[in-house]
Amino acid sequence: MMLPDARAVPRAVTDCLVENGELLTETTHASTDTIDHLLVESMDEALKGLLGERAREAVFEHLERNCLLPREQIPNRLAEFFALMEETFGKGSKTIARVIAKRLYAKLGWEYVEMPSYEFGDYVRVARDRLDRETASYSNRTFPD
Repeated sequence: MMLPDARAVPRAVTDCLVENGELLTETTHASTDTIDHLLVESMDEALKGLLGERAREAVFEHLERNCLLPREQIPNRLAEFFALMEETFGKGSKTIARVIAKRLYAKLGWEYVEMPSYEFGDYVRVARDRLDRETASYSNRTFPD
């Protein structure tokens, strides 16, 4: 299986790891916050690009009001989110998922490689795991004074 390129720590990660010149110690928390934020951004952009601004707003409003799924909780409830997307958009939900995954990987500075057996959750799981590894590797470095 070919995973996305792992040569560099993306800027979004380093922005979260260094605060006021000091390295954060809770790297897993930082990487989770980073990927969740980038995932929501990617969803916003993908839905806006595919459906338009008003439809994007309507989708998120419907999810929050009728399905009790606020936008900020989607990264922790991906299976539920995509079940609702599939109900709403049918086979089009696969296109939406692919566009979101491509945008997420682009934001992380990684190459998106389509895997025929992968569902959206698999791409997010791989991204979380890789970001955790890169973040841990970055935080374990020693820097000269």
